[in-house]
This record gives sequence, structure tokens and C-alpha cells, in this order.
Amino acid sequence: MSGRSHHLLLCIFLIAGCSDEPATAADAAAPGPDLRADLSVADAAPDAAADPLVVKTSGGMVRGEVKDGARRYLGIPYAAPPLGKLRFAPPAPHPGWSGVRQAVAFGPGCPQLASKLGAALPAGKPAPFSASEDCLTANVWTPWPLPGMAAPVLVWIHGGGYISGGSSVAHIAPPGTALAVKQGLVVVSFNYRLGPLGFLAHPDLGKGSGNDGVLDQQALLKWVHLNASAFGGDPKNVTIAGESAGAFSVCVHLTSPGSNGLFHRAVMQSGACPQKFPQNSTIKPRAEAEAQAKKLAAAVGCSASVPACLRSKSVNALLKALPLNEDLAGGSTGVTWGPNVDGVTLAKQPLDLVRAGSFHKVPVLLGTNRDEGTLLVKAAGKHMMNLSQYTAAVNKMFGLGATWVFTYYPATSFKSPGAAMAAILGDLVFVCPARRTARALSAKGGKAWLYSFNTAPGFSGDAFLGAYHGAEIPFVFGAPPPGLAFTAAEQKLASAMMGYWARLALAGDPNGGGATTWPGYFVPTDRHLTLDAKIAAGSALRLTRCNFWDSLTP
Repeated sequence: MSGRSHHLLLCIFLIAGCSDEPATAADAAAPGPDLRADLSVADAAPDAAADPLVVKTSGGMVRGEVKDGARRYLGIPYAAPPLGKLRFAPPAPHPGWSGVRQAVAFGPGCPQLASKLGAALPAGKPAPFSASEDCLTANVWTPWPLPGMAAPVLVWIHGGGYISGGSSVAHIAPPGTALAVKQGLVVVSFNYRLGPLGFLAHPDLGKGSGNDGVLDQQALLKWVHLNASAFGGDPKNVTIAGESAGAFSVCVHLTSPGSNGLFHRAVMQSGACPQKFPQNSTIKPRAEAEAQAKKLAAAVGCSASVPACLRSKSVNALLKALPLNEDLAGGSTGVTWGPNVDGVTLAKQPLDLVRAGSFHKVPVLLGTNRDEGTLLVKAAGKHMMNLSQYTAAVNKMFGLGATWVFTYYPATSFKSPGAAMAAILGDLVFVCPARRTARALSAKGGKAWLYSFNTAPGFSGDAFLGAYHGAEIPFVFGAPPPGLAFTAAEQKLASAMMGYWARLALAGDPNGGGATTWPGYFVPTDRHLTLDAKIAAGSALRLTRCNFWDSLTP
């Protein structure tokens, strides 16, 4: 493959989750509310200790509310605001507050730019979205009344390609209400730093720089360990789950020493364990991450006293310093952001660590959607490409390797050239890496269950998208995007999927409850579960095409 192909495929890690109305650069630059000194903290009432909606956390007392049968707490700080000297630094403990903090509204999302992928997602009627650097907050949903025993905890890591999204964005981070009410889980969602604010690996910022977004996630998991009991959850039974960049993050935690002991089960949806080029690399080598950081510093005029200079720049200037790569169906020249192999948070590429047996051996549920690539092609505006455009795009992407790609993805085998391009991207970035990860986990004694989600949601209103990237999220949470609805068959599927996910969280095995048996992953047959109107076990998922991609990088 050509050098350009290498660059393109290295950039193909992108992901569905984006804000409902993503913050523009101007929005992100605007100062957000000071959550340390706003009116959400009130003097403690004399009877606060007796109030069943008041919970004492490690930072102070919070009062939530009961809504739709679940008790919920929104916008709780889990770390200090990453402002001033804490910008481009690991998260610090929150100083806490006095009195009772009202926890009934989401905190702002972390700064980000508008995303083409977000615009392509079926989002229903999105709620307003605001952004601020003061964004490190968590949300908790619990059963109500609380059960007699401590409940399993599910921590959700939102997607968005490490550049967008947030815990208030309902179509990528739905409310945990249904999982709490119907499955008895304590559900936690949260924000973490994105883009250059979360992943700037400049050498002058220190050896472990550039992984602050991952360290935010670890800080949240430590916060859950400290506070789960106060919300009725079991700190000894924590499941981490995520979609897309959130799923890539889950694998980082599977292989990061700093995450050891902070979780006990794992779920990776439409994202797997990254490895080196050419397949699914979302983790930058240290040298590449540092080179990109130096390029950003130069773009904003920071050539001396770099840390202080970078901290003096506006959010707007940092977000717009380097153009983003958002055209995956032909190759743009922008940058991507994400974790890096710094030798501290992450020693090697995650898949290499798993293959070496160096990972936290917890039960893992993972899988992908049938039409993962359609959203990427639609976002690039290339779903209507013709045959000549498809041929040119594949040649541009893969260089000398294009002949092989055409052999496995001839346009005539698909509904359209755009659908053929979607099949390439879906298999290359998501489907085959998930199989590769399941094989690596299984080979080293890990327990894994693989799925393929094949339902095209009726609420999407777009026949091209099909079972698109991110389509499974509402089913896992039992919550369609705001203003949209499940059909009766979709509601049945959602109930079944919630059951599988909840049983994994409860006992480390998705089976039980009279549900269709989900066979554990087995390399010789690639056993998996098809999630559709009819749920059924299957084998040999994308066997020929995934064998092809694996042949490029074993």
C-alpha cells in the first residue's frame, strides 16, 4: 500500500457519537458556568440527612430527583475543573463543597467543534448542548426504591472519535432510566476531555502527556469505587461499557495498569482493541503524537515556554489550530486525536498487549453492527457516488493494494458503489477488528461473547444507513432518541438486549432468564449472536473478508 494509504487508514478510527447540536468553536470558547460557585449548591437543610434523595459523596452532599421511576443525579463533579495550570494536566481531586448540591441538571460538555458525523446521525429532537472546560461531571441513575442488596454498576463511556460527544447527548449516551428500573442497575455516565484538550502529547508537558482524556476516565472509575455504595451500587461489581471511541477506551482500560481493579466486566460496542496500522489504529505511537502536538503549538504561536503559552490560548484557538480528518471515504489530510503509547498509561498498542496476555482478565461482551460503514460514507457526502468515483476512491485509499480490495468488494456485489464503500469501511474499521479482538482474548484465556446487531431502526428514516454505526445504543438502554419511538418488535429486541447486558453486569455471563443461548466465543467457528427481530446464534461472521483484512496485518 502507498504511504498515503497508510495515512488514511491510520486516520480511520472515527466515530458516531457527536453532540446533538455540537458546540461550535465560538461556543466552546465561551466561558461555561462555574460549577464550584453557582446556585446549584445550597445551604444544608436541617433535615437533609433524613431526605432519601440526598446522598453523601466524597465531594459533598447532593440532592437528586425521582423521574420516570428511577432516582437520578446529574452534573456531579468527579474531579477538579481542568482550568489554568490543570489544563493539559492529569485530573486533580475536586475540592468539594459545603451544603447540599442540587444535582438535577447535566453539566456542560467538554469543548468540541461541530462534527459531520453528528449531523448524519438520527438524533430525534436533541436537547440544547453547551460546552465548557469545566466539564468533568458524572450522572447517576439508580433503581427506586433501592433493592435490599447492592446493585451492579454499569459505567458508560460515550463515543465521538475522541473529538466530540458528551454525557447529555441522548442518542449516544441515553439516560440510564430503563436499565435502572427494569434491570436493577446503577448506571453512571460522564464527560471526559476531548480533542487537543484531552490528548495533546507535547514533550514539554511531560512524559505521560497526551492521555489526559484517559486519565479522566480512570479518575471517574476511582470516583465510582469511592461512591458507588452511597448510591446503592456495588463497588466490587462494576462493568465498563462504551461505543466506538468509548469501546476503544474500554480496551485501553483492559490493558492499562492504572485501571487495574477498577472494573470487573467490560463491553465494547462497535470498537475493539486497537493495534498498529493498517487496521483500526486509534492509538498513536508516541513519536507521532508528539509531532502532532508540536505542529499545534507552532500553529498557535507557542515556540517558547510552551506549557504556559498553550495554557494562555483560548479554547477556540486550540480547537481550530489543526483541521480534523472527517472524510474517510476518499481521504482527507486532517488530524485525529486520541490516546498515545506513552509508556506510562499505555505501554504498547492494546491488541499487542492482549496477544501477550497482558490484560485484566474480566468477562468481555463485544460486537458490531451489520452496516457500520454507512454513517461514515453518509457523513462524507459520498453515499451517492458512482462507479468511477468508487474506483478512484479505492485506488486513492489503498494504492497498489486496491486490486485486492476490488476482488473482495466489487461494486456489482452491492446495492450501489456507495454501499460497497460502506462495506469496506465497516469491515476494515469495526467488524473485523472485533473478531480479531475476540480471538486474541480467547487465545489468552479470556471469556468473550461476540454479537452482530442487524436491525435497521425504523426511526432512522434513511434506507441507506441500515443497521448503522451507533444504531444499537438506544436498544442497549431501552431508550430511543428523544421524540422517536420503537416499533413493538424493536421494543422486544431492546428488552432482550437489556437483559443480556444486565446479566453480564450481574454475574459475568449474558446468559440466563430464558433468553436465547449466547455461545461463548470459540476461534475455530467464530461463534456469535445475531441481534435482530429473531435472535439466533451463528458462526463464521464475515469469514472471507475478515480473513482478507487479517492477512494484511496478522
